[in-house]
Amino acid sequence: MSQVFIRIDESHSSPEQLNAAWMRVDNEGQASPITRGPLSEAANQTLGAKVVLLVPSNDILLTQVAIPTQNRQRLLKAIPYAVEDQVIGDVEDMHFAVGERDDEKGYMTAVVDRRKMDYWQAQLLQNGLIADYVIPDVLAIPAQDDGWGLVVEEQTTLVRNQRYPSFAVDTENLGRVLPLAVKEVGEDLPGHITAWQCAANEQDVARIIPVVDERIELRTEECPKGLLGLIADNGFDAKTSLNLLQGDYSRREQVGKYLRPWFLTSILFGIWFVIQLALAITQGFTFNSELDQLRTESVKIFKQTFPQTTKTSGVGRKDWDSKLKALKGSGASGGVSFMEMLSTSGDAIRNTPGLILRNIRYKTDQLDLEVEVSSLQVLDQLKQKLMSDANMDVEIQSAASKENKVQGRLQIKAKK
Repeated sequence: MSQVFIRIDESHSSPEQLNAAWMRVDNEGQASPITRGPLSEAANQTLGAKVVLLVPSNDILLTQVAIPTQNRQRLLKAIPYAVEDQVIGDVEDMHFAVGERDDEKGYMTAVVDRRKMDYWQAQLLQNGLIADYVIPDVLAIPAQDDGWGLVVEEQTTLVRNQRYPSFAVDTENLGRVLPLAVKEVGEDLPGHITAWQCAANEQDVARIIPVVDERIELRTEECPKGLLGLIADNGFDAKTSLNLLQGDYSRREQVGKYLRPWFLTSILFGIWFVIQLALAITQGFTFNSELDQLRTESVKIFKQTFPQTTKTSGVGRKDWDSKLKALKGSGASGGVSFMEMLSTSGDAIRNTPGLILRNIRYKTDQLDLEVEVSSLQVLDQLKQKLMSDANMDVEIQSAASKENKVQGRLQIKAKK
């Protein structure tokens, strides 16, 4: 996978906006031109790539801790107290990252103020970036099998030592600090020191770095493109370095930190969604049941209205329209249509108190009504009203009392 290397440049930054230099290295090791500018512009290059953030080593203490355990949980608990005499401030305010174990020297350990880690992480998030690795920039110097590697810049020099803690020092103080570092290793001297001259003012490396020991060979090389140029030329495997994204700052913890405030909301949303889905399914079944009942009732009324029909299911609007048009057209030959007879007798039926129309049938020039009224007297009054007001021939075909009601059948014919 492609990698994007972003090196923070705090010397040209403000607290509100970090500046950086960056480049992208593809799967075949081909590097893009190095770009410098606000950190926000680097986000455009990170799509589909691993992001390696190189942070200033002068903000980080790199040391080695000899603790007789390989249990990582015990190791992480013991390290803060093993290095507390090397740090200024409370170890509770420090972040510790542990690297590979050296059989002789112990564990490579990085110590950095949590406020600094929080600041870097906040700047990344603010500019739409997520780092896969956060590496002290000194550990990006090409490894020297039997020597030390130096990157000499205008303000800072990075010193990488494979077997001893690497460090950063002000370039103007390099001539005093380097001999002390060499003296500290005793007889375990490096075979050579390779110094890359990356300062824009082309300082004389030989003058800055005095002869610290005649047994050590000093090699100087140019690096006009700086530390990122060395990575482009020599490659870099972030997995073999010391990644600061451990513990509270691991990718897993960082993602969890941003998702945790939404955890309860997502649970509540999930519950709400399940309830709504269950209600929708229940309502669907209810609607289907009611629809089946309506269809059954529609067929029943259709068959009662038109008893001659042979249709037993699927009665729709077209069926009703067809039958009504047929009824309306039945008076074309001189007879009285269903609609005319129903319209003529409608007032008398509607104005009869307590009348319930149970059924209605139509034959040519004839309506058969099945009604329910309160008494025989009311039934007779309906007959008389139809005969007088509607000018119809009316005959009571049957009448029967049941539960204080009278169920009657009237035959209505148009007068000829």
